[in-house]
Amino acid sequence: MRGLEKIGNKMAAAFLALALAAGATAFAAAGGNTVPGEQAMLPLGLKAALHGGQVLPEPGGLLTPNRQTLSSAVSAAGYYKGIRLAGKVRVVEHFPDIKVKVVNNFPDLRVKVVNNFPDEIGEWQFVEHFEDFSIQYVDSFEDIRVQFVTSFPGVP
Repeated sequence: MRGLEKIGNKMAAAFLALALAAGATAFAAAGGNTVPGEQAMLPLGLKAALHGGQVLPEPGGLLTPNRQTLSSAVSAAGYYKGIRLAGKVRVVEHFPDIKVKVVNNFPDLRVKVVNNFPDEIGEWQFVEHFEDFSIQYVDSFEDIRVQFVTSFPGVP
């Protein structure tokens, strides 16, 4: 594992050097007299890669949004951390797979409660045993936000 970290750090350093060189070239071509160094504009993807997937604030103090900060916790395919959000669901009080907040507006997932064959994303059948995943209802610090509907379940 240690060797992989060294390779990753070397690759990140190489990408940084290339990006700084490209930024310096663009700055000089624009008529600048000095090389901006750390102030060079790096591509958003490179910034995220260099900082473990997080985009850090710009020197001016503004946070540049990335795909993670703009999207919901549920993927477009209907998964949350590898859990397919369809199937048999058990409500628990402690140690859930997913913490859920019920909302009326701007949900991450629209849920339709069914009695049989919960096959589509957003179709949940509540059971006491043999669940596909478990949920806990919370008011804050939720993993996902759901809205219960009678038609058109799934990712909005």
